[in-house]
Amino acid sequence: MSYIKLLDGGLVDNYGLSGFTIARLSTNAPYAPLTARQAANVRRVLFLVIDGGKGPSGDWAKTAEGPTAPEIVMAAANTAIDSSVRSSYTAFDRTMSEWRDALVRWRCALSAEELRKYGASNGSSCRDLKFFVGFVSFDDLGRQRADELNSIPTRFKMSPQTVELVIGAARDALRANATFRAFLSYP
Repeated sequence: MSYIKLLDGGLVDNYGLSGFTIARLSTNAPYAPLTARQAANVRRVLFLVIDGGKGPSGDWAKTAEGPTAPEIVMAAANTAIDSSVRSSYTAFDRTMSEWRDALVRWRCALSAEELRKYGASNGSSCRDLKFFVGFVSFDDLGRQRADELNSIPTRFKMSPQTVELVIGAARDALRANATFRAFLSYP
């Protein structure tokens, strides 16, 4: 083999959720990938999927001219990726819900001796477990700001001002996220 061609993993698993979903579904232990000790003591778990991708591009409906061949190819690729990532997120969300239910059943079946062995407090309820699964994107910041951020080209090198702009937007999007706020306020 003379040459190896590599493509961005985003073409297959843009959010990086498949690995965790597969790991969870391929185990026999109701608490895995946590350890039994961790599973007996955890009260809240947060999964935030961060979407830094650009939305659909092109304004073909505003002109009489149609898209160029490269624009059509890019639109088709982006549509396929978008469909894949949405399915991946839906599967992940469902898997996390099922995992939470399995953890509760496992915890509630533990004996007092097992609870002591795992370091679980006697006063806690086996049902006191909440999973927070959320989605954060620039769209949470309003259309005008999202459009400004989506116009920034993806590059390995950006100006310091652009880096600060993106960091500030990420901070604002996280602060505005209802799932993250609910996680922080959970007792």
